Amino acid sequence: MLSAPIVEEGKSDREVYFPKSNETEFWYTLTLNKSRGVQFSPELKYYKGESTYTISNELPATPPTFLRSGRLILVNEPTMRTADLSNSYTILAALSPISFRASASFLAAKNFTDNAQIDSCVANGCTIKFNLHKDLGDTYVLEWNYIGRNANVDINIGVSRVLIASEDHLY
Repeated sequence: MLSAPIVEEGKSDREVYFPKSNETEFWYTLTLNKSRGVQFSPELKYYKGESTYTISNELPATPPTFLRSGRLILVNEPTMRTADLSNSYTILAALSPISFRASASFLAAKNFTDNAQIDSCVANGCTIKFNLHKDLGDTYVLEWNYIGRNANVDINIGVSRVLIASEDHLY
């Protein structure tokens, strides 16, 4: 992810450089919807990597934020307290235009308000690896697996929906 807040007083736009890597061609704009949380912008706006663009943002809007193609993020419902977070997530996946894949790893803690559980999870390397790819035809496959030294970890995670951005399409 890349965030580009406008920090100069009196300004409403700024120049933003979008890096490029082997798999990355695009950066997709994310927006904050108060009832649905973080999602792709409705017009599916994206920027080409290895380029600089002028980005506008009027305060008090949230800072412009972008998700690199080939990556995915887990998004929880908006809440005011960490204790109110659920274990049901929306996955936002920005497919690579080259491999039609997106992936990421996340800490596999069941309770993010329990410091002892988080410390144990970090010490044991317990993560969940998510992979999403486009299969033959128009089928999308979401796979995840646990990676870590502690096989007795109680993982309670649900996926309520998956939003996929692929060049000029939103699925």
